[in-house]
Amino acid sequence: MKYAVLADKQVRSIGDEIAKKYGAPLILFEGGEKNKTREQKALLEDALFLKGLSRQSTLIVVGGGVTTDIGGFIAATFCRGIPWICVPTSLLAMVDASIGGKTGVDTPFGKNLIGAFHPPEQIIINLEFLRALPKKEIRNGLVEMIKHGLIRSREHFDLIRTHLDDLFEIKPILAKAIEQSIAIKQKVVDEDQREQGISRHLLNFGHTVGHAIETESDYKISHGEAVGIGILAEIKLAGQDYPEVNDLFKKLDIQIPKLNHEKLWQIMLADKKTKEGVPQMVKLKQIGEAESFLVPIDFESFKKI
Repeated sequence: MKYAVLADKQVRSIGDEIAKKYGAPLILFEGGEKNKTREQKALLEDALFLKGLSRQSTLIVVGGGVTTDIGGFIAATFCRGIPWICVPTSLLAMVDASIGGKTGVDTPFGKNLIGAFHPPEQIIINLEFLRALPKKEIRNGLVEMIKHGLIRSREHFDLIRTHLDDLFEIKPILAKAIEQSIAIKQKVVDEDQREQGISRHLLNFGHTVGHAIETESDYKISHGEAVGIGILAEIKLAGQDYPEVNDLFKKLDIQIPKLNHEKLWQIMLADKKTKEGVPQMVKLKQIGEAESFLVPIDFESFKKI
């Protein structure tokens, strides 16, 4: 079996080490959401053909969420589908992008609108990779972990809230938090593998507004920051108030920029959850439990929020 390694340039040393171990060619990818495009996917696929990969090959993808998304999508379509192994190097990729099999690329109309369900054969997590990350990248992952707690586990939410400083410092408690977060997401995914029902949509809490913010900012606002703002906005849109959630996000120090509600609304209309021209969002029943249905977002309420 022939392997190839696709790695974000920022983690080239890790990609090099893996490529040498397997005697595999190394293909480097310029990370960042702006490079997660259909055009970039085609260039990387051509590079794989030039390296001699075939239907009998396996792709090893090394990097953060962007690399994981596009690498998994390449594996889903290359020679009509080949196996892939995920080596996430960011906290966000470890607890979110690598779990559940969603892969894809962005378009001018919004995030992840083109893609496929194609789970990796194996996910290899090494917490030592996180020590080189700036605090901002840790925060991106923590937002998704908080979301997992909000929709499914009060215990998980409380663990993050209680040990926030330790998690930022990559202390041993982080391993437990990551395991819990992955278990929550995997359970939701197992209930609704291909997002045909409602269960998997729960993972989109904060994402209806969050993805629009990312797109409108031309990805200058990171995924974690945008989803954090989206969570706070969607709680308010539901007419709810959770002081513990507000306090936790204040500690994360996510800055809310000036936003254009008209442009955000147009982006939200293209969201995959929109029904009959009305954007939909996830609503909490309480901390640790989400409602089992999506609720519509009213434009006037959104404008005020």
